[in-house]
Amino acid sequence: TTFPTADRETIGVASKLRTRLDSFARNKDCRRCWLQKRHCVCGSCPPLEGDNATTTSCGGIENVNRLFLLTHHKEICMVVDT
Repeated sequence: TTFPTADRETIGVASKLRTRLDSFARNKDCRRCWLQKRHCVCGSCPPLEGDNATTTSCGGIENVNRLFLLTHHKEICMVVDT
């Protein structure tokens, strides 16, 4: 089966992403901060919303409902300083 160029790229990205997510799950890394469990910082980072949220959890910013992070597909589940 031959797919159009745009579809081939989409399928390739989805396949690589699935491989990365499977590896991430296999290593049992933290799903929230993407760090190894022994380096997880989630306990030091309270949520921005919900029952445990505080106005100081985001540097004093009030009324934060959601935070969206736009990430390139090659950066998903990677903890890097770039």
